[in-house]
Amino acid sequence: MGRIIQGIGGYYTVVDGNESHVCRARGNFRAKKVTPMVGDYVKYNPSSDESDGYITDIVDRKNHLLRPMVANIDMLIIVLSPESPKPDFNLVDILLVNAFKINADICLVVNKCDLDSKYSQSILDKYPHILKRFALSAKTNKGIRNFKKAIEGKTICFAGQSAVGKSSVLNRLLPKANLQTGEVSKKTQRGKHTTRQANLLEYNKGYVVDSPGFSMLELDLEDPKNIKDYYPDFVEYSHECKFNGCLHYSEPKCAVIEAVKQGKIDADRHNRYKKIYEQMNERWKKRYG
Repeated sequence: MGRIIQGIGGYYTVVDGNESHVCRARGNFRAKKVTPMVGDYVKYNPSSDESDGYITDIVDRKNHLLRPMVANIDMLIIVLSPESPKPDFNLVDILLVNAFKINADICLVVNKCDLDSKYSQSILDKYPHILKRFALSAKTNKGIRNFKKAIEGKTICFAGQSAVGKSSVLNRLLPKANLQTGEVSKKTQRGKHTTRQANLLEYNKGYVVDSPGFSMLELDLEDPKNIKDYYPDFVEYSHECKFNGCLHYSEPKCAVIEAVKQGKIDADRHNRYKKIYEQMNERWKKRYG
């Protein structure tokens, strides 16, 4: 049995101990509408000088994400920057929901903290319920040592906007990888994509997933009433709400809304939650259309 560390154009690199094999997926996967992912543990027939190897079975996944497309992760590392590009908190909240749904640990990283250390810290302060939070500078190496200790021995996945510096941070962790770093488009102020597909890189008794950056992400369609349950900072107060099933939207005597008023929950995060709820509610109404 091996593990997929890369997939390009229908070919998958499977690592098994000290050996690696380039394999293709058997046709029955397509019939089952199953696609192998980076991070999958698989059974395979190895490649030879005469023929490609073939993946014959995929071991049941602990979890998986569709964007970035990766399986069996222990921790999702969400990377932002204080500027160039400006932080997209809506994207962060959606990534947090996805991490909660797959039961993955979360680490919040603000890279480029050398550009604005005070604002970098204020970004982290918006998410006090996340235990692992780091202000880093891949440029100056600030904070990298403590960050390394927090991620050792795990399969970790970096995610976030393009050009926030994911590849720059990875180059600090894996100097020999020499990953291509991105820049911000002057026209759009959005990052230019540098990583084209997810790759699994061995690091400190674990693996690091380098994945493409993106600027937009949408949650999978589901009953909008469930969204509130993916906000652990809301759940802490929800048992005090007057009504069972309170959506924490505008209901009277809502303990979550009261916590927002008291500054215990970030007001902007609550407003973004309401927008995410509204968008999901509209999609839910049109699901049979």
